[in-house]
Amino acid sequence: MTGMISSEQAKWSEVQGSGQLISPLSTYPVFIKAKSAIAEEKSKKGVFRIRRILPEAKDPVTVAAVDLLTLEKIFGKVNKCFMKRHDEHLIISVLFEEGTIMHADYTFGRPFHFELEWSGQEKIITFNSDVNRAFSNENGILEACTSVKSDQHPGFTVHEVNQMVELMS
Repeated sequence: MTGMISSEQAKWSEVQGSGQLISPLSTYPVFIKAKSAIAEEKSKKGVFRIRRILPEAKDPVTVAAVDLLTLEKIFGKVNKCFMKRHDEHLIISVLFEEGTIMHADYTFGRPFHFELEWSGQEKIITFNSDVNRAFSNENGILEACTSVKSDQHPGFTVHEVNQMVELMS
């Protein structure tokens, strides 16, 4: 069951003192590069897929909602959204207004893993952290990525996140 989040619940991703929430997704170097490549395409029609496996999350729906707000900056507003949740697993299918279809798969309580795929009209982008090892805990990049603020967007208010959670429900 999903519900609205309070400021206290959202502190896992709050930029200290700003009152803004930032998506850790927006700090991953591979996401920043993919975002730039997608922005170069003439049409945003395509299929975008992410798979995130995270060690923990106090509120998995909040993690997904903040990611969706981040993706709205690339693909436009969410037109339709379907969410299925079971224990530590969350699946979201989205149709954005500009024609992009997205599938997001979240699993919590397991070692970190990240996959990204974009199939557009001009480009295909794929990334798998198991193959590329860009976010390996061994080299400290995962910790660096989760602590760096994206320079692309200042963040989202708790109100914006709550609106996205409501749309997902």
